[in-house]
Amino acid sequence: MKGFQLLNRYDTILKCIKYSNTGTPKDFSDRLGICKSTLFSNIDYLRLHGAKIIYNRELRTYQYLPGSEVYMMYILGLRENDTIIKILGNCNLKDFR
Repeated sequence: MKGFQLLNRYDTILKCIKYSNTGTPKDFSDRLGICKSTLFSNIDYLRLHGAKIIYNRELRTYQYLPGSEVYMMYILGLRENDTIIKILGNCNLKDFR
């Protein structure tokens, strides 16, 4: 279950950054239910893999550098008798056919 919670957390982080509505690191970590150091670790991990994320002190929010964005798609599915049944994910099964 922890794996899915982590995927959902990263998905939430990325969406909040996309819309520049994270608030301060303390506010953001509180909203995610994690400590600030975990938030910093998660953002550093994304940066390590190429995400161009900055913190705008004036607007008090994390943002992507202009012209960049990070998104993720994941799905966990079950197939029975050539029928795919979606179990968990954040995208449409038609994207994978």
